[in-house]
Amino acid sequence: MNPRNRRFFLAVAAIALCLLVSIYAAGQRGTTGPISSIFGVVLTPLQKGVSSIAYFVSDKLAYFTRYDELQEENAQLKEQVLELEQKLRDFDRYKQENESLREFAGVIETQRPFEYEFAQVIARDPDNLFYTFTVDKGSVDGIKRYDAVITPDGLAGIVTEVGLTYSKVTSILDELTPIGAVVSRTRDLGLLEGDSELREEGLCRVNYLPSESSAAVGDTVETSGLGGVFPSGIVIGTVQEVLPEQHNISSYAVLSPAVDFTNIRYCMIIKAFEEGEPTPVQPDDGTQEEAS
Repeated sequence: MNPRNRRFFLAVAAIALCLLVSIYAAGQRGTTGPISSIFGVVLTPLQKGVSSIAYFVSDKLAYFTRYDELQEENAQLKEQVLELEQKLRDFDRYKQENESLREFAGVIETQRPFEYEFAQVIARDPDNLFYTFTVDKGSVDGIKRYDAVITPDGLAGIVTEVGLTYSKVTSILDELTPIGAVVSRTRDLGLLEGDSELREEGLCRVNYLPSESSAAVGDTVETSGLGGVFPSGIVIGTVQEVLPEQHNISSYAVLSPAVDFTNIRYCMIIKAFEEGEPTPVQPDDGTQEEAS
């Protein structure tokens, strides 16, 4: 090696060694040397920029990851809400059905044995002003045309159309096959028939009563059972007015039906029955004890 180059190399090595010793000594004292300071001045902005970019990228990745998690959580919550809403609807339906069954249980206890089908109203005829409605029981359930349809309040109507899984019911306000009726107080017989004028007022009439004294305002009218189509003792309605027929040979009574047709949700279809005297509901007012 050229002596000159050798001297230069040794000088550079000596300077480097001195710098290393200075840096080490400064590190031991907790201070930085001039070279470290120079490197710090140059590298600190670069390190700060790199750190900022890293934090930005990390935040954005965390945002998108969290966004996906929130989307999944939101979908799960929506599904839970739908399930809870369905359970609430089912609860309300079961509650209403249970209440209706309790009411019908009282009807069954006060009647002679009969075969029946409990049904739910599933549709109403919007073009019929006289409360024709559809129920969820049909021929597969043993339903037949002209079966009586009742509610806990009384006679609602008759089955006029039967499908496989549904039936249509026409109310007693419409023009039906005449139904045998009897005034509960006097036991005078008549026929329940539809009236085109009265039905618009939500009323019906019992024709062919023997006289005006056959019924009075407030009397209850029920089915007579004559003809064997309907069982006897089913409440039809309450007398609002008694008027003479045009020929003055008999009278008729204007009735307010016992059933509120606009609010029927459940009903009972009587498929078969054994005729006989129904067991009357005894009032719990102590009169039975006094009579005994």
